[in-house]
Amino acid sequence: MQNIRLHAPGARGIVFSGRSDALCPERFFGFPCVTGTPVPDCSGSFYLSTERGRYEGARFRQTQLDVSPDSLRAVLETADGAYRVETRWQCSPTGVISRTDTLTNCTDAPSTVHACLPRLTLQDTGFALYAQASNWSMENQGAWLPLGVGDVVLSNANGRSTENAAPFACLRQTATGLGCAIHIRPVGDWIIRVRRAVEGRATYLVLETGLSDRDLHMAVAPGETLELPEVLFVGFEGAVERCAGRFQRYLLERYPGRMLPEMVYNTWFFNFDVLEPERLREQVLRAKALGCRTFVVDAGWFGRGADWEHQVGCWEECAVRAFGGRMKDFADFVRAQGLGFGLWMEPERACAGTPVCRAHPDWFLDEDTVVYDLCNPAVRAYLCGELTRLVRTYGLCWMKLDFNSTMYRDRTGSNYYRYFRAEEQLMQMIRAENPACTFEGCASGGMRADFHNAMHIYHGFFASDTAHPIECLRIRQGAGLRMLPAYTGAWLVMHETPFPVNEYFTRGAETRTKLLAAADPWWDRAVDLTADLAVKLNLMGEWGLSGDLSGWSEATVQTVARGAAFYEAHRAFLSRSVCHLLTAVQRVHDVTGWTAVQYENIDGAGSLVFVFRMACDAQDFTVFPQNLDPARTYHILCDGAELGVFSGAELLAEGIPVHCSKRFAGKILSIL
Repeated sequence: MQNIRLHAPGARGIVFSGRSDALCPERFFGFPCVTGTPVPDCSGSFYLSTERGRYEGARFRQTQLDVSPDSLRAVLETADGAYRVETRWQCSPTGVISRTDTLTNCTDAPSTVHACLPRLTLQDTGFALYAQASNWSMENQGAWLPLGVGDVVLSNANGRSTENAAPFACLRQTATGLGCAIHIRPVGDWIIRVRRAVEGRATYLVLETGLSDRDLHMAVAPGETLELPEVLFVGFEGAVERCAGRFQRYLLERYPGRMLPEMVYNTWFFNFDVLEPERLREQVLRAKALGCRTFVVDAGWFGRGADWEHQVGCWEECAVRAFGGRMKDFADFVRAQGLGFGLWMEPERACAGTPVCRAHPDWFLDEDTVVYDLCNPAVRAYLCGELTRLVRTYGLCWMKLDFNSTMYRDRTGSNYYRYFRAEEQLMQMIRAENPACTFEGCASGGMRADFHNAMHIYHGFFASDTAHPIECLRIRQGAGLRMLPAYTGAWLVMHETPFPVNEYFTRGAETRTKLLAAADPWWDRAVDLTADLAVKLNLMGEWGLSGDLSGWSEATVQTVARGAAFYEAHRAFLSRSVCHLLTAVQRVHDVTGWTAVQYENIDGAGSLVFVFRMACDAQDFTVFPQNLDPARTYHILCDGAELGVFSGAELLAEGIPVHCSKRFAGKILSIL
């Protein structure tokens, strides 16, 4: 039997041994694999541990192998007949290879699973591993880790898919620069483990990915099949930024028909949970004039007490504060201005003492926080009913769904596998009942911002709870390695104030104001930026306004309105674009150098290149766009002004010169 190859034209992929008795990769995106059995605990393509013992290598026998030009399917059974594993490998036209595995309990009794991980064993030719830490307002912070000593384990925390780390890593061969990006579609807590196995002087790298086996003790019923987390592999070469484009193109094919939402105003940064209807009416009028299409009321509208944080779960309109029971009237006012109306809600948790907790204590998990047992059909029906009631009562076109709970550990033993499945079922029910409503994922500042949540479960995710424009740029850069950054939103929150201090370059010759942008989630910090830079930093994807819009100068109003018009004109373009990171991804607090990001429309509408000069003395920078046709000619514009017509070959070889006379300024190039 000949070797089996899975790869798209022009893309390295996986070559499997032609053996009919065992599915065995020989080469993995250019890396040599281990085809024999070097040491017992690193052999085979799957690792299973149950109360019956440990299964790997020779303890599995391959009973079926089906091969097609772009896929293969193998069925493995344990030697004792107790379990069956089905493995499917599928190569997309973009060259992204998907691995999905199922595990079936073939016995007539319940079984407890302690580990069920897909495995791949490489010859250790010298590798490094790229990983991303992801903390609140510090999301997507990446670094290369050496793989020369011990094991490296990446995992999330507390039942949220991107808390602690992102479900993503890159292996890169040190000698050649060949790399492979690894993406997990989380179902429960996940793990990426790279461990070294040693036999004499030989070393091997064992890659295990999927459902975390940390304290796993999941009961599997007789005949039950577990659909394990999907793992996606993308080959690349060189810098880690090169892993992004192929995967993003795959996401646009996998989730067709997606469209970035219209521009939105949210009340949170105006006065947080203090909602004053008359003052908010003024914000409605200003938001409309600036180009917003939806007005969303954030936390503070609900409950029977003064502190919203202790009223979560009581989704009755508060009668004694906020709108005083007349939020319908406010919603009608918003719609009368031509805007849609939206609300904030946190459906999955409730606070102790709320009516639902007293009436249905059996609806909640035995956890460290008060979280609904979503596996209970009655709970899913109740929550879907509550959201649908709010949508219909207030005529909602937008719901911002948050999840601020830290769940710590899953006492059921499934590492939130069953909770994730149930949460996805709940969201499918909610969206089916309310098809015209946009559901924005907030998830406590992006703690659930994995690619499947952002592209399928919700209509998008805000990248972070911080509103610092430059930090959001850095967070979006990191997101661009594993997601479509256009679908990660950001807030523009600014306050304009008189600035009586004489500046050196003006020497008191003119009076001016300072434009301060919120630099965190609370207005504890502020950063001085121009309106032009602040707007351009937000334009690279879904965005919205918050805060007090009433104190802006006419010049600032016009700048923001132009940005809103640009976003609306390019919303469809951005929705169908892949992001090329033309400069290195930088850490969240890095305000140095130049940054360039290219959005290439995959339907042939050209590219937009966002270029920013930060704290850098150089006034000039050359941008080298990617993926142009050398034989074509392109019109180049800078902030709408014509720069000239150039061949693709010229642009690829010579680049596009960009001039910014001042630090902390930005330009938008159009390549048409």
